[in-house]
Order: sequence, then C-alpha cells, then structure tokens
Amino acid sequence: MTAGALRRLVLIHPNYHSGGAEIAGNWPPAWVAYLAGPLKAAGYTDIHFIDAMTHHINEEELRARITALQPDIVGCTAITPAIYRAERVLEIAREAGLVHVSLGTEAAAQMKLDLFKKETRVEENKEVIRLLREADIFTEAQFIVGLDNETEETLEETYRFARDGNPDLANWTMYTPWPFTPLFQELRDKVEVFDFEKYNFVTPIMKPAAMDRATLLDRMMHNYRRFYMNKALLHYHFDETRGIADAQMADWDAMADRKRRAQERKASVREQIKAKKADLAAAQAEARAVARDAGARTGDYIMRHRIPVPAQLVLRALPARLAAPLLLRAMATHAWTFAGSGEVSIAPARLTIRANPLAVPGCAWHCAVFEALFRRLVSARSTVREVSCCARGASACAFVIETG
Repeated sequence: MTAGALRRLVLIHPNYHSGGAEIAGNWPPAWVAYLAGPLKAAGYTDIHFIDAMTHHINEEELRARITALQPDIVGCTAITPAIYRAERVLEIAREAGLVHVSLGTEAAAQMKLDLFKKETRVEENKEVIRLLREADIFTEAQFIVGLDNETEETLEETYRFARDGNPDLANWTMYTPWPFTPLFQELRDKVEVFDFEKYNFVTPIMKPAAMDRATLLDRMMHNYRRFYMNKALLHYHFDETRGIADAQMADWDAMADRKRRAQERKASVREQIKAKKADLAAAQAEARAVARDAGARTGDYIMRHRIPVPAQLVLRALPARLAAPLLLRAMATHAWTFAGSGEVSIAPARLTIRANPLAVPGCAWHCAVFEALFRRLVSARSTVREVSCCARGASACAFVIETG
C-alpha cells in the first residue's frame, strides 16, 4: 500500500495506570516518534496520536475519537499487564490493524518479575501469549538475563517458559546498565566491561555471582539455538493457525533456490576434489611403481658389478639365518650406493639410514633395492618394509627385513 493510498493513521498509547507501570515516573511514548518520523519521511503525513494514558482517556472517549478520525490504520502499544487486562478487546485490536506485539515478559521466575516491578505472574504472562496467538497476533517474548542473581537454572527457566508459552519469536537481552546513568554508578563495582562499543545487549557487561560472563553468554546462546531449532523443525512450517503472505512465500522460494544452487556448487566442488584425489592417488601409485622398478634394476646392477661372484655363491649356500647378517654387514660397508651421505647402521634383520638424502614417503626405491639383494642371495621369500621415514618427520629411515 502506497502513502497516497492511505489517508489517515492513528497511533494510540492505551490508558493504563498502576504502581508497577509508573515505577519509573511518566512513560514517554517514544515509540510514536520512532514510527512517525520514518512514516512522514516516506510520505505518510496524516498521522494522529492519542495519548490515552497521560490524559486518562476512558474507553468511551477513545471510541468516539477513533470514530471521528475514521483512520485507515490504527497502531497501538501496551506493556504486558495492560495487554492481559485488555483480553476482551484483543479481537477488536486485531480488526483495527494490530498484528505484532512484543511482550516485555522479562523473566520466567516470579522473583525476577517482582524485581522488575512487572506486576504480573508467570502464568499470567503465558496466558497473554496464548490469547494473542488465538487472536492471530504475531507475538514476541523478551527476556532480560545477566542480573547478579542469574544462574544456569534461571536461564533454563526462561527457555522452558519460551517453549511452553510458544511465542512466535523469543529474544534474550543482556542486562546492561547504561553508562553515565545513576544505575550504572550504583552497579559500577559489578561492571567488568568498560568498552562502550560492547554495550549491545548481547555482550555480558556484569558478572553474576554464580557464573562467569563466558558461561552466561554461552547459556544465553544455547537458549537461542534450542528455541529456533525447535521452531524451524516443528512450528514454522507446520503451524496451520498462521497464514503465509505471498511475499513470505516468494522469499522462501528464493531462499530454497539459493540453497539448491549452493548445494549443487558444493556437490560440484566435492566431485572435483574427489577427481583430483583420484588423479593424485594414481600418480602416486605410478611413482611408486617406477621407484620399485628402478630399485629392482639397481639391485641387479649391484649383483653384477659390486658383489663378487664367489661371495654370491657363499651367501646362497648358507642358511638364511647365517647369510642375512653377512649380507647386512656387506651392505653397511658399501652403503654409499643406496644411502649417499646418510649414516647407516645395522641390527639383526634391520637397517637404518639417518639423515637419508634420498628419502621419500615410503622409500619404495630403497625397499626394492634391498628386496632384490635378499631374494637373490638369502631367500626368495624375503620382504622389506619401511617402519619409519625421514620424509615423514622421523630422524631416520628404518627398514625391517623378513626372510620368510
């Protein structure tokens, strides 16, 4: 609806008086200026305000003024007890255009409600939410947390209240004494944060007696996560008592489309990563095969050019348990062939190369060289495996030789 299509708006501050409502003196209707300013800037100039609270305007006079003004839209605000006592006119408020109510529920424990001078009972606040929802009014519950007497149990109580009352929205606001106010001076010894940029009603400013500020924030966010996860899974999509506007449906469709495209992109990236991993695995397997082939050829070269034929005949004639240590000793003596500048040491069925300059993960070339020698000179069933590697952060490459 455009500004030109609207002839008149009426904003009403309801007539409600009690000790609790007036604990802080007069209630300035700041919400009117908050709404009227942007409305006028958008071209809505025919705006009227009725302050029924300040002027003690009764129901009959209020009805007469509304009738005389004939507004296109009526906007109204009310604190929690005022809404409760106005139960009988909720349907009228709906017809007049009231669609969203934010309740200053403040707390789920009666002790805190009394502290805030709320003049309501916990069960009354739940009843208010029920009545508003039955009148098809969008309901938002506000909880103040982080007072000196806050505990994990009281925070849990606010969550249980929100779940049981089932408002459409729930907000947990951190208790924040505003700088340079008398309240701030009164609580100054309990304030731990003096960076005013963090006075955002989310960051804990004071430390409760029973928990630290980190735990307080964690428990508050835990309430948010549980409440809106429950709403997302069980309420928002299945609450048949609520209608869905065309704009909401369009927004949800757009969101679903964005989510679908994001999932497609993720699936494409996963496939690309899987393909690259497969290519890398194939390349690594090929490299190992090439290294083992090169190692076998190196072993053949050593047999033909480095180990005399009589020595080969002796080793082959001996039992494996005697031939293996002799071959290891000979390999250590001529280690430069496969160890370069590395330091070689031997032990029964074990060969170690410290600071191996030829190390690569797995050392497939070394394993192939050693297997070629042991299979031809000690036992055809010989196998060699690397148990530690310089290329993987170890101080030495260690090989274990098994002769079957």
